[in-house]
Amino acid sequence: MTESSASSEESSSDEGRTEEVEGSVEEAIHESAGSISHEANIQRYVKGLSRERLEDVATELLRRQPEALSDFTQPQTTRGNHPTEITLWCKCTKCSPMPTIIENKCCCRRIGDCFTESQALRDICLNVNVLSVNMQVREDELANEENRSYSNYRHYSYRNYIYWKFGRLGRDNRLVIPACCVIKIRQRCPSADGQYKGFIAGENLQD
Repeated sequence: MTESSASSEESSSDEGRTEEVEGSVEEAIHESAGSISHEANIQRYVKGLSRERLEDVATELLRRQPEALSDFTQPQTTRGNHPTEITLWCKCTKCSPMPTIIENKCCCRRIGDCFTESQALRDICLNVNVLSVNMQVREDELANEENRSYSNYRHYSYRNYIYWKFGRLGRDNRLVIPACCVIKIRQRCPSADGQYKGFIAGENLQD
């Protein structure tokens, strides 16, 4: 291979890399511009709404994505679940004392981000569309219709959490779900009377 042909190939390779980088940059700029444009359109649309129309739109959006409601509301706190009473075992600061000692479990062993703040938990355990699909799969397996109630949604939320974090445990193998996650699920799918079964240990309780 001559020196001129080698130089020509090197130049072509450099040009190809340059074009690839420029293409990536242009794509990133285009995506960024699209995102900014979408955000601007949202703000412009919202500002143009009347108070009554804004309430209608917000209600409809929350109806379509019920799990988003908990992102904008704060749970009620009482003297019994003040953070100072749970600092010994809670590191994420999102837990509250549970009915039994075994249920007083935090999502992390050191101070850090809480599982309840993750998008994965919202998608897997709090999204009613996902939970409904889980129910449909179960219905096909058992040939039995599942009631679309908050009680059942909670049950499937707990199941999804276990599958997400630990996989299939097998019959009579039980794990305690962190208190913060249980509370988040109950806020999303509350009991009408405020009463919950709580954790029921199986024959093979795992830590």
